[in-house]
Amino acid sequence: MMDLINRVIDWASIADPARVKEWEGYEKEYLKEWGWNNRAISDFHSWGKDGFNNKLLHEKNSVEQFYDEVEYCSDRMSLDRLFRCHVMYRNMKR
Repeated sequence: MMDLINRVIDWASIADPARVKEWEGYEKEYLKEWGWNNRAISDFHSWGKDGFNNKLLHEKNSVEQFYDEVEYCSDRMSLDRLFRCHVMYRNMKR
């Protein structure tokens, strides 16, 4: 798990807009570490693909805000924090 955490921190600290899509792989790795199967991971990943049905989840975030959040959460990731990062990823201004 520490290897994953270190890779995510390194990736997020660079905050390269061209590499933002790499989040999907890291998200998958966290979920696999927690014992999720591929179907559950796929369902989680596609969650919010067409937006979220909750007005509190519609705030647009910049790429920089997203990377800052991932870097902050990476070493103490929980499902709640992963979902928060996922929502920011889905709602990012691009």
